[in-house]
Amino acid sequence: MSYQYLLYDVQSGVATITLNRPEKLNALLEEMQPELVDALRKAAADDQVRVLVITGAGRAFCAGIDVSRLEQQAAGGSIFKLKKLTAPAGYFVLDLVNFPKPTIAALNGPAVGAGASIAIACEMRIAAEGARLVPAWVARGIPPDVGTTWLLPRIVGPARAAEIIYTARPIEPKDALAMGLYNKVVPAEQLAGAVADLAGAIAANPPIAVEFAKRAMQRAADATLADALDYETYVQKVSFGTEDYKEAISAFLQKRAPHFKGY
Repeated sequence: MSYQYLLYDVQSGVATITLNRPEKLNALLEEMQPELVDALRKAAADDQVRVLVITGAGRAFCAGIDVSRLEQQAAGGSIFKLKKLTAPAGYFVLDLVNFPKPTIAALNGPAVGAGASIAIACEMRIAAEGARLVPAWVARGIPPDVGTTWLLPRIVGPARAAEIIYTARPIEPKDALAMGLYNKVVPAEQLAGAVADLAGAIAANPPIAVEFAKRAMQRAADATLADALDYETYVQKVSFGTEDYKEAISAFLQKRAPHFKGY
């Protein structure tokens, strides 16, 4: 698939998906959904990709769903058409949340509504100093979308999530950092370097172990401790049989840098 609204690039084991409507602050259109799904699935299937980064072109991460498109639909007086437009707005989040490799949101600017949801759906978030999260849903007369009601309480807890959603107040980067929504906040000119450092550190590790670690954390979220221990034991036993495990041990004993191949 060729992309009209996205940029897709792979460098040194890191796939970067850039939302690319800078003239509209990367606001989401219905037509962007299949492009996002295709790009996510392409990166998931590529053995050369070890980390995924999502960012925005220009001065915003993502302004959420394109409100002008919603206004056009609402003016038509058809609730069915409005529902048909907004219902698919979040289906790509399943591919993002279930992405088998680590995911990082590089917030180059504001993330509004569904744009905030995309950032929240990534495992890690590094933000420029001006990158506010704007949970604007109820202020626009709608409840949250793109899986936010499921994702946000799992990150900040149910009480904090309720406050964020019900008040619709913008969250400054320093506050997002304090509540665990952001991993790091850096000056805008340092964002690319900070993201590259984090992605590079992850990509340098054996990919099978990293993917098993992610899968174990995902399963543990809805498992008992006993079940989590059982799964950890299982994936460790599988990992013992990989060439990367042997390389990791050899490199450690020989006091040299390891070279992992992904098998």
